[in-house]
Amino acid sequence: MGPISGKNGAATKATEALRRCKSLQPPTIQITAGIHDQGAIILKNMKVFHGGCWTEVPLDSNLGASASPPPPTGAQPFTIDPPSNKKGGILNLADFGAVADGDTPASAGPDRNLDAIKAALAKCRETKASKLTVPKGVYRIRSGETIVFEDLSDFIFDGGGSTFLFHTIAGGAGMQIKNCNRTVFSNFNLDWDWDFDPLASIGRITNVAPDRSFFDMHFEKAAPMDPKRWVTMNPLDEKLRVPGAGKEIGGINPKNIQRLDSQTVRVWPSRAVLQSTPRARFRSSNCRQFIQKSCYPQQSPD
Repeated sequence: MGPISGKNGAATKATEALRRCKSLQPPTIQITAGIHDQGAIILKNMKVFHGGCWTEVPLDSNLGASASPPPPTGAQPFTIDPPSNKKGGILNLADFGAVADGDTPASAGPDRNLDAIKAALAKCRETKASKLTVPKGVYRIRSGETIVFEDLSDFIFDGGGSTFLFHTIAGGAGMQIKNCNRTVFSNFNLDWDWDFDPLASIGRITNVAPDRSFFDMHFEKAAPMDPKRWVTMNPLDEKLRVPGAGKEIGGINPKNIQRLDSQTVRVWPSRAVLQSTPRARFRSSNCRQFIQKSCYPQQSPD
């Protein structure tokens, strides 16, 4: 046997002792070692001499340690049953009064498209229809109420590549699926009317005060004057036009906002949040429809 060693340098040769043990009956070997303070015992290439040959005994785990847990195997194979309703009819949303009116201005008028969806789904439940199809188009959901698919079985909703366009959220979610079995929902989008109520205001920092007490920002469109819209700033990737290109800046909470012109403002944040490098690119998000009437001004490198 090789040496038994500890991290503190203690070592002892046990080879001769093990060889002398071959005459013991039964062939039991006991090794006792101690470590002062912290340390470890490492057994390498342990061999036990028994009879007329050497026998290797592999060390599967550290002495005194609990057995290693079995490696994870992942989820067991499973199958998902597709809808099975060969006798069910196919309904068309247009037959219930839905109109692709995405090109018309947003308004708070009657929500004919949501009413059509409710009526069509009620008919699907009543007749046990197999599918509801939607002619491709952009459909305004003027009320902002949630589109609810409920108590449907063996059913397919085929949006046909359509978009359901919201400009307000009244129900807390655009769509909800409840108590449905073997159902498929495909080929549609939920979107927000950015022109009616933009979720972000994009602008550029044009000046930063030497003491960083204020900064000037020029926006692509009308500058946001509501302090509630200034909470955090996230970097904007100017090529992709998406946020997330750098570190978020929080704690804006303007003490004062001064309009310099229709697209430019001077902002005094509650604390100095900007480095002394002007012309940073910012994205000021208005998320009041989704997150308790607050927003996110967002920054990115020039």
